[in-house]
Amino acid sequence: MDTADRWYAQQGNVSGQLFWQHVPLPGENNFPDSLFTMGVNITGNTGTTNCYQVVEQRVEDVRTFAGKVCTLSFRVFNGGAAGRKIAVEFAQTFGAGGSAPVLGISPETFTLAAGMNYIKKTVTMPSVAGKTANFGHAAVVALWSSAGSDFASRTGGLTPQTGSLYFSQIKWEPGAVATPFERRPIGLELALCQRYYEKSYNLDVAPGSASSIGRVNTFYDRTMGGTSTSNIPFKVTKRAIPAVVIYDDLDGTVNKVRGNAGGQGSVAAVVSVGQNNAQLNYQPAAGNWGCSFHFTADAEI
Repeated sequence: MDTADRWYAQQGNVSGQLFWQHVPLPGENNFPDSLFTMGVNITGNTGTTNCYQVVEQRVEDVRTFAGKVCTLSFRVFNGGAAGRKIAVEFAQTFGAGGSAPVLGISPETFTLAAGMNYIKKTVTMPSVAGKTANFGHAAVVALWSSAGSDFASRTGGLTPQTGSLYFSQIKWEPGAVATPFERRPIGLELALCQRYYEKSYNLDVAPGSASSIGRVNTFYDRTMGGTSTSNIPFKVTKRAIPAVVIYDDLDGTVNKVRGNAGGQGSVAAVVSVGQNNAQLNYQPAAGNWGCSFHFTADAEI
């Protein structure tokens, strides 16, 4: 599943699993110069072989750092006792129909002290010469918080772990030296993320659970009767043609819209989808004109 800042989370055969965005309180000193942190949690593992919890960042273009030295650095706060472990893995994926992915690049396990830890790892990524890259190819960094023996080749032998961890100031850069973390303006960060994924409504309203809180961002088209259309403009140009999903802006129902008199209409189709906009064709509710709705546009890797 997708989490904050395009981190993709995967897990299996674990219990009490959680991923969340931790916002440091004013005066909190655990995460210096970090606006947000990513929290993960496990309370148990069902066995010693096939359990896992991992978050990964897929960096567009598998040629990123290919054949070159690069360094990953980050802070991780261990809320439990000293001795808890994590693992770092690098990978290269070549997209649908491309060459087979290269997994388990320079995996390493790190033992954490209680409290804040600063992790640095330098690696030379493999060359991609002779490989076939198709749509969706990427360079990948993965942070494992638990893993059974089935994943030993990808984690450097990480064993099943439990407890809460908080990751922050994650930086992957060229060269053999970890340079100080630099925080980009939040507006720039948002625009870069929206190149991959955009939602029209307020950030505190999740897809599928829209409410009147988000109606300030309603898209309204004043057409009555028959199948009508509404243009959907994107805030930034997407990295690829996105998958667009429409939600009723009052109750979050997928493929439904809301008319001027409160009636619920239906989505006929989303057409002419490009990297900058799309067209919604819809059927208004009887006796209603226009529609209000929210949307997501997903161009993730």
